[in-house]
Amino acid sequence: MDITIYYTMWDGKNGSHKLLTTAAGQWLSSCGRSVPEEFQIIAKGPYVKPYIGNIRELEFSISHSGTLWMCAFAQKAVGLDVQKTQNCRKDRVSGRFFHPKEDAWLAAKDYEPFFQVWAAKESYLKYTGAGLTQGMDSFSVISEEGLSESTKEVQQRHFLLDGETLLSGQKLLCGPLAVCITAEEIGEVNWVLLTETE
Repeated sequence: MDITIYYTMWDGKNGSHKLLTTAAGQWLSSCGRSVPEEFQIIAKGPYVKPYIGNIRELEFSISHSGTLWMCAFAQKAVGLDVQKTQNCRKDRVSGRFFHPKEDAWLAAKDYEPFFQVWAAKESYLKYTGAGLTQGMDSFSVISEEGLSESTKEVQQRHFLLDGETLLSGQKLLCGPLAVCITAEEIGEVNWVLLTETE
């Protein structure tokens, strides 16, 4: 299954719904689908995972960190998380919230890949729709080789981006970024800089 990720700068306060509708419209147009005049975001289901009511086959997952907004679109369930790397007490957060296997792996690496683990965990929880109700310590995203390419039988794709030129050459100046996508099956990942529409 191919996944398209739209991204743009964002003030972190206003307009996330507008960005979602713009990105959804562009994704539908790129697939040769008609774009409905109105998008109705509905949050129903066992874990209140939101979906667009009048386009049920369109799945999406939104994430933002710092001044960057991203949204992944696919035809089946998808989870996306982006984390801007920053200073924090990684050892304390890992010891308190992560699975013991992850904490031990991070400690051995001086917590350098902390935000990659965080993004992988959040991405999986967004994929399931469970959010933090499941508990971040209830599963591990680490295998014997390191950061796993699958979590509980679904695929994960990991990216560590510099944020300066973010894929399209557009300078976003948002610092280093850890990004993870979770889906049952991941084919091609398409990155699209979100453009405003009239």
